[in-house]
Amino acid sequence: MVLVNQNSVTMSSPIDEGDIRNNGDSMGQSYIKLFVTCSPALLIKFLALDKMMNKFIILVLTLVGSLSLEALTTQEIDKVNRDFYDGSGSFFGAIPFDPILPNLLLKYGEGHQILEIGSGPGGLAIWLKDRGYEVTCLEPAEKLAEIAAQKGLNVYPLTIQEFETDLQYDSIIAISSLIHVPKAELPAQIKKIANNLKPQGIFFVSFIEGDDEGFEDPTKKGKLRYFAKWTESDLNHLISPYFDILENHKIYNEMMDRTFLLNVYIRRN
Repeated sequence: MVLVNQNSVTMSSPIDEGDIRNNGDSMGQSYIKLFVTCSPALLIKFLALDKMMNKFIILVLTLVGSLSLEALTTQEIDKVNRDFYDGSGSFFGAIPFDPILPNLLLKYGEGHQILEIGSGPGGLAIWLKDRGYEVTCLEPAEKLAEIAAQKGLNVYPLTIQEFETDLQYDSIIAISSLIHVPKAELPAQIKKIANNLKPQGIFFVSFIEGDDEGFEDPTKKGKLRYFAKWTESDLNHLISPYFDILENHKIYNEMMDRTFLLNVYIRRN
C-alpha cells in the first residue's frame, strides 16, 4: 500500500550571490515582482519549463536575496527534484563518496537484504549485487529508475515518503537522498527507516551540513533542487532515539561547495 504525504511545507530558500546582476530596468523589476508575488504552485510550473527559464528564476532569486515559498506540497517539491534528476542521464551513476563509502559498506555490511533509498541509475546497487547482496531500490526519478531496472535491479519508482512495506532489511542505505526530504517530514521517515531495519541493522546515510532548507542550484546547471541541511547536533537529536552511531565522516564536495556528513548507525534492539 502506497501512501503519499499531502502536508504542506513552509521554507525560506536563500540563493548564494554569484556574478549575476540586473540592469535595473523597469521591465526587469516587473518580472521580479511577478515571481516574488506569484503562488508557489505557479512558481513550480515556471521551474519545470526549461533551462533558460530556470536561469532567469535563479537570477531573480539572486536579486531579491531570498524568497519565501509557503504552502508547497510534498508532491510539488518532489516534482522539481524529479525533473532535475530525470534530465541528468547517467551523471549520478558513479559510486558516491568512493572509496570511503565502499569501505564502510564492506566493514559494517552484514546480512543479505539491503534497501537503497535514492538509488539513481543503480551504480551502487550493482556494486552491492555483485558482492552477493539482494538489493531493493527506491528511485523516484522515472528515467533513472528505468535505467536501474534495465540493469536487472528491483526498483520501485517511489520516494521514501511514498514507500510502505512490512519487510525488514539487514541494512538501509540513504546516500544523498534524505537531503531532499523537507525538515518537517524527516522525523517520521527516520522512524520508518528504523522500523524497516532488523534489530542491530545498519543504516548508512549522508546529509549536507547546515541549518536551512529551500531551493538551490549548487552545481550551477541552471536547474533548481530542494535541499534540507542539518547540523550534527540536530541530527543526533533526531536519530539517537532509534540508533547508536558507529562511525562518522565529513566530506567536502568541491563541485557543490558543500560539506556532507556521512554517518553509519546501528539500530537499537
